[in-house]
Formats: sequence, C-alpha cells, structure tokens
Amino acid sequence: MVHMSKVVLAVSIVAGTSLSFGAKSMTTKEIFSKNRNAVVQIYVNNQFSGTGFFVSSDGIVATANHVVSLRENQFKKFADNIKVVVPLTGSILDAVPLTAITDESVAHDTALLKINGSNFTFVQLGKLSDEEEGNTAAVICAIAGLGKQAIFTGIVSAKATSDGPNPVDVVLFQTPVRGGFSGSPLFNSTGQVIGIVSTKVFGISPALDTMRAQFQTAAASGGSVRMFGVDVGQSLIELTNVLDQNLISGMGTAVSSSYAAAMLKATAKAKK
Repeated sequence: MVHMSKVVLAVSIVAGTSLSFGAKSMTTKEIFSKNRNAVVQIYVNNQFSGTGFFVSSDGIVATANHVVSLRENQFKKFADNIKVVVPLTGSILDAVPLTAITDESVAHDTALLKINGSNFTFVQLGKLSDEEEGNTAAVICAIAGLGKQAIFTGIVSAKATSDGPNPVDVVLFQTPVRGGFSGSPLFNSTGQVIGIVSTKVFGISPALDTMRAQFQTAAASGGSVRMFGVDVGQSLIELTNVLDQNLISGMGTAVSSSYAAAMLKATAKAKK
C-alpha cells in the first residue's frame, strides 16, 4: 500500500512542462503519430487481456505482468497461450516470455515478451524521476474490437514509492482508464515512456476486486450454490469481471518504466 504521506500532490498545472533535458516537447498529435504503431493488443488463451508496446525493433514487447500471467497463481505463472496483434499488419503472432517471473517482477508488475520479426516501430524509454507533478502525460492504448489505438491526455498528478520488501515507484495520472488499458505506455511531453499502466496497483474498483476474490476463494474450497441449474457463485464472478472491465476511472496508475529498462538491459547483457 502506498502511504499518502509519501505522495506529493500537484499544487499547480504547468502545461507542457518536462524535465527531460535536451528533448523537445511534442504535441499530442506528434506523440500519437510517432508511437501508435508501437502499441499492440495482447491476447491470453484467445481472449483480449490488455495492451503492450515494442521497446526494440526486433520484437521485444513490454507490458504489465498481470496481463500475461494467471490470477489464480497470484500472477507468478505465465499463461500458456500468449499472442500479440501487430498494428501495421494486423498479424497475430505467438509471444513468449523473455524473462522468468520473480517476486520482484510481480511487485513491479512488469514483463517482457518476444515475438519473431524485425523492423518494428518501438518507443523510447524515459525516466519517471525526471517528471514533476503537473507535467503533461498521455496514454496510448489498444482497444479490443476497434482494431486500432487510442490516445488520452492528462497530467502527472502524483508520484510515490510503496513500502514492503519490493518497493515500487508509481505515478498517478489524470486521464480516463478502464480494463484493457493495463500494459499501455504512459508518455511524457517529449514522447518518452515514463510508466507502464497498471490497474492492478490500486484497481479501477477495489470493492469489486475484493468481491471477486471472495467468490473465487469460496469456489476453490468446494462451495457451490445452484439455482435453476445455474452455478450462482461462478455467475457472480463472471458478472464482477464484466463490471470491472467496463468501469471507467478518471485516475490511472502506472509503474515506472525503469523496471522494463532494467529487464531489457539484463536481457541484452545475458546474450553477450
């Protein structure tokens, strides 16, 4: 849990401000035009699970760990069937995890995938530490069913570091988010990715998440109630999932992109 005493709230809004020295500010249109083809849809077991984005031209994709891992295993096991939809071609390609899941990667809610191919459009990673509250921010997400990307803009609202054995640097930002946005890149005003959207950090609806966990625990322990031949518990879980997926919040959370950068660096070093 993030202690609000560690969160420095924004006291002013400075449109277009950025501390990425030497980088030129970009318009929202420029950020979208440059990066839209780097943002992919991710499917797990043939169902849309979330968003990801290329961090290299040779097919390395960054996303949130919970997008590609299994809730029933506390997000410590990758799903068996992960696919990525490439924007430019519409190709649906198999993706394999590039790094193993660790307690740290679960806490940081970050994962890297690899697909076969080359010359993919990819993003530039920036530093969350360079950003200030009030700076502009933008999320590019992949929306299932539309077959295209969308961009939403707002501001950096707060930055914080969680407590615990694996502290996590997070950023709160003001822009609409909903289920499926997890794994999306959060851009600063110079078009660099400073965070990976993670609805798992606070959840769009903590109450629904708690209810779902209670139903799942009851189902796992053998509890079952049927009415007219319908499993009431399972139906409530499915209803909760639908409600949670379609809720929209005006405040989003992202983990620092530095975790993906570190994983990418470690992977490159291991290849040498």
